[in-house]
Amino acid sequence: LLDCRAGKQFLELGNTQFVPSLRGVECGLRLVECLRRGEATRVNFTHPIEFCLPECEFLRRALDVRPRALDEFAARAPDQVAMREKDFGIWQEITWSELWEQIVDAGHALLALGVDVGDRVSIHSEDRPEWVILDLATVAVRGITVGLYPTNPAAEVEYLLTDSGAKVHLAEDQEQADKVMDVIDRLSDLEKIIHVEPRGFREFRDDERFIFWDD
Repeated sequence: LLDCRAGKQFLELGNTQFVPSLRGVECGLRLVECLRRGEATRVNFTHPIEFCLPECEFLRRALDVRPRALDEFAARAPDQVAMREKDFGIWQEITWSELWEQIVDAGHALLALGVDVGDRVSIHSEDRPEWVILDLATVAVRGITVGLYPTNPAAEVEYLLTDSGAKVHLAEDQEQADKVMDVIDRLSDLEKIIHVEPRGFREFRDDERFIFWDD
């Protein structure tokens, strides 16, 4: 805890990773600068949605720069291609408006799953649109994305999910889901597992912790 007092002005620094859009050093310098100029009255990193920054435009915009920028770009160029994915050998295009719509849907889904401010959402997958969509949706609802390498074995998955306290986990396919299930009894914070590929999940059909991406 860092307490910088100047009259009624002070800065509370809890866990800086709750500000995903800023580099730690730059964030600290800018906050102190805003405090000295009297532009920040109270900043609590534990509850970023309750920030009180009436005049500090840099910090206010930085908190949601990625979702806001994408929303604005989707409005300016809705039909422009944002990404392409090969499906059965054919490139399928996703426009900016379609991408933003999917991010909004995913964000509402995370809220429905109980993801709150500062909650961690982990992603264990190869590069694919769902990675980007869930990452941006997590940032949009003030959560924190925890990325895993596809090659991480079960022991490392256990460490990363336990250390981060991930509440929701995306397992791309059966291979990644099996790694989680090997250590599921030691993942006390994990509540939901989202899977993208439908194949190989018959045995988990009645497990309420699993949810299919399309659902």
